[in-house]
Amino acid sequence: MKFNETLSNTKFLYNVYTAQGIVILVASFLGITKDKFLIEQDFKELGEEKDQLYLNLLKSKLNPHFLLNTLNNIYSKSFNPSENTSESILQLSRLLQYVIYDTNKEKITLMQEFSSIKSLIGLYQLKYNNLLDINFKIEDEETLELIEVPPSVCLTLFENALKHSAVGIEDDSFIRVYYKVENQEFLFEIKNSVARNRNLIGNFNDNGLGNEAVISILEKYYPERFTFISEEIENNTYETMLKIKL
Repeated sequence: MKFNETLSNTKFLYNVYTAQGIVILVASFLGITKDKFLIEQDFKELGEEKDQLYLNLLKSKLNPHFLLNTLNNIYSKSFNPSENTSESILQLSRLLQYVIYDTNKEKITLMQEFSSIKSLIGLYQLKYNNLLDINFKIEDEETLELIEVPPSVCLTLFENALKHSAVGIEDDSFIRVYYKVENQEFLFEIKNSVARNRNLIGNFNDNGLGNEAVISILEKYYPERFTFISEEIENNTYETMLKIKL
């Protein structure tokens, strides 16, 4: 169809179609921009929900069966009160305080995080009459109140070692925990034995999700500033190593 601009009706239709085209283009642009914003917002919210799910997962890692067994042990020993009974109650109280209060914070000091690990070690030692081969070595202890980390990260890594080492179940089982600060870098390292009879410790593969959650939290708080290694090394030993640049 050939338009003749000398004709008033043809020019009028030409202007109408041009105006309609501009309106459609603008509306389409606004619609695409709105959809893009909504998609980005949903993606952001999903990312935050995923991080929160991971945090909740770490907070729930403390085995409820262990807590229940500990309470039952304390109850059975309460008929013949001893120093161990009082110590068990104290360690359990500290651990529950950590679970109820500290895990709800965005970050806590290493002193608080390590205190929960020591309380967990104390309860296990009391359960096995202090015969477990668990060693927790801390260098630069004065830095524990100065460095803050997301709660339950170190505790989760220790719990994995506690379970999969078969400590208290198999002979020669052990756990070595090491911490230090060097060259503006925080190092947390765990070496533990690997259970020979993995049926004794249940599903051996469930630690993968725990590590995945830990890595996700580390990526959120320390992007490109951390190193995480979790692997089996020589002599039936497993190593977990976390480095964070401060």
